[in-house]
Amino acid sequence: MQDEIDLLMKGLRAQRPDLDISSIGVAGRIGRLSLHLGEISTAVFGPHGIGVGESDVLAALWRAGPPYELSPGRLRASVTVSSGGMTGRLDRLERAGLAARRPDPSDRRGVLVRLTDKGVRLTNQLIQSYLAEQGRFLAVLSPAETERLERSLRKLMLAVAARRPGDLHA
Repeated sequence: MQDEIDLLMKGLRAQRPDLDISSIGVAGRIGRLSLHLGEISTAVFGPHGIGVGESDVLAALWRAGPPYELSPGRLRASVTVSSGGMTGRLDRLERAGLAARRPDPSDRRGVLVRLTDKGVRLTNQLIQSYLAEQGRFLAVLSPAETERLERSLRKLMLAVAARRPGDLHA
């Protein structure tokens, strides 16, 4: 059986047999699978008016555990977003009644972001749905295949994380 990346590679080989296109077998599939995983996220969170960025914030606050509260700096670090991007996400979550900002009692200049009760309930529900959808997506792999794939992807992630910003050739 061939997938769409096999067909893409066949076309590339026909046009440029001199090029080493082996990386596309992995990178192309990771890219296409990433798009599919994004569709799963949109299908789970979208009906609740929650975009991928907001779902990242909800999940980060939820992972912090009770009282489901973090400073904006710690929140930004856990979801890797700019200060302006975080402000927009928090504004949308506040308007939806899922998160609230309050002054930080230990720092007069700071604020804390907390999931509301509604935010905790909805995040619990959505994370359960999201994990179930991911489980269905990965069900074609055996536990041993899943473990091997996870190890290989971790290795790639660590290599990317070790690069200096902007260095594509490291």
